Amino acid sequence: MRSHSLLFLFFMFFFLCEVLCDSGGWPLQKVHVKITNHLNVDLTLHCQSRNNDLGAQVLSYNQFFAFHFRVNFWGSTQFCCSFQWENELHWFDVFGPNVFCKNCDYSVKRYGPCLYNDTNKAYDDCYGWNNPVHVGLL
Repeated sequence: MRSHSLLFLFFMFFFLCEVLCDSGGWPLQKVHVKITNHLNVDLTLHCQSRNNDLGAQVLSYNQFFAFHFRVNFWGSTQFCCSFQWENELHWFDVFGPNVFCKNCDYSVKRYGPCLYNDTNKAYDDCYGWNNPVHVGLL
């Protein structure tokens, strides 16, 4: 009987976790990231976390790259991307430690990425590039 109770509690924990995560709960929240090139030149994008390297992507103007993941149990998941075009090379943490979002929809501009603001219906939440000395995960 005791093993049935433990098994029930185990499944309830994961069920509640799933419900909380999909409604914006934390940790184990499901996060969607979309990055659109608005540079008018080709953009080479390379995103990675400590555990996942998503590889290099070449985006023409107005093309996007999208991925999703679940935040780890400790809430410390971080995704950093490099952005390269012409003679420019920049980095930005698209998720954590300073940017937390459930639907991270970015527009890449020369001065930095801008996050889509659902309230204003515009890419007006803009950030500067990471400091070249602090390169995200490296």
